Amino acid sequence: MVKFLRNTFLVLAVVLLASSMLPSGALATVQPEVPKLNLSHVSCLDDGTLEIHFVLLNVPDGVTPSSLIYNYGTIPVGKNTGNVWHYSDYVVSGYYDITSASVFVGDVKVTLHNPSEYAGDYQCTTPTEEPTETVTPTDPPTEEPTETVTPTDPPTEEPTETVTPTEVTEVPTNVTKIPTDATLASLLPTTGANNSGNSKTLLMLGFASLGAGFILAGADKKIKNI
Repeated sequence: MVKFLRNTFLVLAVVLLASSMLPSGALATVQPEVPKLNLSHVSCLDDGTLEIHFVLLNVPDGVTPSSLIYNYGTIPVGKNTGNVWHYSDYVVSGYYDITSASVFVGDVKVTLHNPSEYAGDYQCTTPTEEPTETVTPTDPPTEEPTETVTPTDPPTEEPTETVTPTEVTEVPTNVTKIPTDATLASLLPTTGANNSGNSKTLLMLGFASLGAGFILAGADKKIKNI
């Protein structure tokens, strides 16, 4: 009996000494993190829509969780960031109190960790755009048509007939009076004269008459040529 107790105490002493030499926490059992479902936020977006957002934490690698069911509907699984998966629902404005939600991670059902946390009345409005002033283009002032004056040709002057004065040259006419019969009779001798004297007188009168005829013919021709 004494020998048994002695051996027991020796073994216990060895175990205690060995434990004291190990790093702190080395004997602690590492517990795996379990999935956790949280309601992340309920808020209005810029376009006037209300967003309800859940996050599922600690999902093991290679496992895709199921859709989320909550007291306002069903949300399909969204994108993930590492071991965190996201669920978003977009609803109209109103009062919301999310009391229950659940998903399956493999065969494990995970329920909502923070029910009714964001309960409230949400009224989302679309931002009002400032009215833009519409500038109505005004028609440009209508210009009065200007009268176009077509230059008219200057009146054509009728050509005036230029009268060239003609010089009238007076042709002196030396008219030798032809003795009349009475004169001839007076020239003839009344007494019996010889025939030779009469012949000379007649010959002179003949030449005088012939000269006067030529002179008159020349004068008449010059007058016609003027």
